[in-house]
Amino acid sequence: MATYTLSYILTTYNKLPYLKQVLERLIAARQEDEEIVVADGGSKDGTAEYLQSLYAAGQIQQFISERDKGEAHGFNKCMLMAQGEIIKLITDDDAFYYPAIREAANFMIKILRLML
Repeated sequence: MATYTLSYILTTYNKLPYLKQVLERLIAARQEDEEIVVADGGSKDGTAEYLQSLYAAGQIQQFISERDKGEAHGFNKCMLMAQGEIIKLITDDDAFYYPAIREAANFMIKILRLML
């Protein structure tokens, strides 16, 4: 069985101001059975240091910061690291309505458990 119910996976590259806004809201919305996994494509704008501070504070559960081959490659890394039953892709410059995400995840988990 998975460690978490829901894994939010997020990629970023040199968008620290936007990333901070998205992660601030995501961290505030995250529940105990959810994790945040971030792949930074080797940003030069302080992103790695920011992610390290969030990780050290226990606000994100996993991250990697290394050069990659674009957003899809970063998402692939996150998917391999994710420990949740359900994965939700988050981008570093979009806004989300977390209650709707959670409702959809709960529906998918219910269906998944019925199938097992």
